[in-house]
Amino acid sequence: MIGQDRTISELRDLRLEPNYVRSGFFIYDELLSVREALPYYAQVAITIAYYTGMRIGEILGLQWSKVDLTEGTISLTPVLRKNLRSH
Repeated sequence: MIGQDRTISELRDLRLEPNYVRSGFFIYDELLSVREALPYYAQVAITIAYYTGMRIGEILGLQWSKVDLTEGTISLTPVLRKNLRSH
């Protein structure tokens, strides 16, 4: 298992292809400017959000067991939508 400090360091230096980036939010230069103004722990979160489109609640709820740096994947647990009611 990769230690948390090493993992955060690897995430900070992560370079991904922008093919999967949502459009209409930040361009890359804006991301860099915003990220520089944030504390380190928030830099990791905003970088994950930029490249994956994950919502803040999904990022804050991440567990290390759901992150696979070897495969380059993050597994999300499905949740019910707010307005979905079971009958």
